[in-house]
Amino acid sequence: MIHVYASLAGGTGSGAFLPIALLLSDLMRDHSRPLVVGTFVLPAVFRRAGLPNQQLDKIMANGYAALMELEHMQAASDSEPVEFQYDPRAKEKQIVKRRAFDQVYLIDDIGAGREVITDTRRVYQAIADSAYSQIFSLHFGQSPDRLILWACTDP
Repeated sequence: MIHVYASLAGGTGSGAFLPIALLLSDLMRDHSRPLVVGTFVLPAVFRRAGLPNQQLDKIMANGYAALMELEHMQAASDSEPVEFQYDPRAKEKQIVKRRAFDQVYLIDDIGAGREVITDTRRVYQAIADSAYSQIFSLHFGQSPDRLILWACTDP
């Protein structure tokens, strides 16, 4: 099982979440096809962080672009392959015939009870609690030594 955590607000996380998922899947293919889970923080989480409007507009646009890329890559299949450069060792684009993620979780600034989350630290604590439950839960039937984790923090 591979877990990828990133912000889609721009920067390293939103630029690398797809290549990282595909590269890690390739690295594990000799063992078996791993379950790839993506947990992504949407830019709206930073809306109340006191950012200038110009910067907020940019992170919202970055989030939109990242979601469009995610949607495009999630449609990859044997019958509809997608050309995508994700391996820095390869000189040409690769043909992708599988979804990048088996499960995707998108984290927004609105809680389950429709309350608005104004403190980004609460969002990150909820993600950490959820990650701990997913990774170390006996329900998943995976031992921690079979997990690969990649996390990237953005602004």
